[in-house]
Amino acid sequence: MKLRWILLALLLVLAGCPEPPPPADDDDDVTDDDDITGDDDDAIGDDDDSAIGEDDDDDDSSVGDDDDSADDDDDSAEPLQELDCPGTSLTCATVGGSTIGEPDNVNDWNSCDADGGHWTGGEDVFRFVPGGDGEVTFTLTWSDAGQDLDLFVVSECGAVDGCLGTSLGSTTSESVTVPAVAAVPLFIVIDGKDGAGSAYQLTADCDSIEVVEVGTSVVDVTYCLDWNTVNVIEPPGLISLLSTFGGIDITDFPLLINPTAVDPAANEIEILGSAAIEATCTQDPIALTIDITASQPGLFVDPYFEAGPSNLVLPAPGLTVYLYDSTITGLFSEDASQITDSTVNGALGVPPNVSTACSFLACYPCPSGIGDCVDFSADSAVWDDNGFGPLTPNP
Repeated sequence: MKLRWILLALLLVLAGCPEPPPPADDDDDVTDDDDITGDDDDAIGDDDDSAIGEDDDDDDSSVGDDDDSADDDDDSAEPLQELDCPGTSLTCATVGGSTIGEPDNVNDWNSCDADGGHWTGGEDVFRFVPGGDGEVTFTLTWSDAGQDLDLFVVSECGAVDGCLGTSLGSTTSESVTVPAVAAVPLFIVIDGKDGAGSAYQLTADCDSIEVVEVGTSVVDVTYCLDWNTVNVIEPPGLISLLSTFGGIDITDFPLLINPTAVDPAANEIEILGSAAIEATCTQDPIALTIDITASQPGLFVDPYFEAGPSNLVLPAPGLTVYLYDSTITGLFSEDASQITDSTVNGALGVPPNVSTACSFLACYPCPSGIGDCVDFSADSAVWDDNGFGPLTPNP
């Protein structure tokens, strides 16, 4: 009962203050005395939305005013500045493509000291994840000398930010060399200047990256997630909320993954997932075994991997928690005994006995159509070899 009153009081506080009272009047009388200087009517010379020569901010059609016309600070006239993310996966190889017909989302590369709105051609976006530390060189070539393509490397996708390098020449070749850090993504953007578009080839040269290759040594090893190493980014305070509202210790939800095949030449990996018995790393014999890479092969850039999306089930005593559309990334250690620098993302089902937490979290209907979910994002996770070999399939 006390918790119910506390929640009610908090909701009232979050609701904020009541709206201010309306102005004294809001009519169209020329001589009224309402909330603005002059009147709020439709007469010429007032502060309304139709006068000629006025100085208001609400008029979108008058001549000479200080409104949102083409020569003022109108956001609708600004070039779009959102890249098409997350981009196509790029490995240490050469790929072909074309910017012809691709969306033109970014016209101005201010973060790369390349402004002026000249990049009105289509863009192609690539995502490269280094398997080790060092340097990587990206080289862009195309054959049509009448088209000018430029090359940008940024640290963040979406809003254009974090410029790491550019090549803005006028020949048919561009090249950028940037630092590489293991498991930290780089985004490579090919953009056409002044509407240019062309077929091209893009090469990632990784000769300067120091990579510890694990190859097939990770196959048939089952890794157990150590929740004590996990840094939960979204939703903030999740672990505390689960404990406070549901009496749930998140370490009661051990998660297991097992690489079953890797193809270093094709940069592919296959992974199974399951759950462990409470507070252990032993596979739960009644827990389902899920093929995390069933919909598409995982990315394997030795020793880095990405797998998903898939729906994972995390059973606990008297409770089942779902992680929908989950993706898992990480780095295999040299001796294949651990996965480090791991991220886990997805839509986390809110357990029924913790549903009151949706008063504080941005909940939405789960993809299954049953119950509420919240966005889940975590990094810095470590997985350890559980010592029991491969998972036993349990359909």
